[in-house]
Amino acid sequence: MSETGNRLRKLLESPNFDPQNYVKQLSQQSDGDRDLQEHRQKIQNLADETAQNLKKNVYKNYRQFIETAKEISYLESEMYQLSHILTEQKSIMESITQALLSTDKDETSKEMQAAFPKETEGGEAEDAHLTAGESGGG
Repeated sequence: MSETGNRLRKLLESPNFDPQNYVKQLSQQSDGDRDLQEHRQKIQNLADETAQNLKKNVYKNYRQFIETAKEISYLESEMYQLSHILTEQKSIMESITQALLSTDKDETSKEMQAAFPKETEGGEAEDAHLTAGESGGG
């Protein structure tokens, strides 16, 4: 690109670029129609070059974009499978916990009956006797 093209590019890329002011100055500085046509052609060339660069960048990054999209899809699938496995594990753990709690209650009850057979049976009989006596004596 020529020196004029580089200056024009910097001017147009400037954050303070004011298009109306630019056109006003351009029309004041130009010597006529031919000068404006040349300037228009420079701007058109710059636009074409920019479009070409954009196109190159798109093609350059296209393969990387496709690979990234495939990787994201694969990771999403893996995350779904992991979530499913964790849900199954949670369900299994809850079932095991319930089974252990139920078994512990049964074993504790049997151990209590084995350790204190008379108290358990006698306590139940005494409770029944007291309950019957209280309701009849009151």
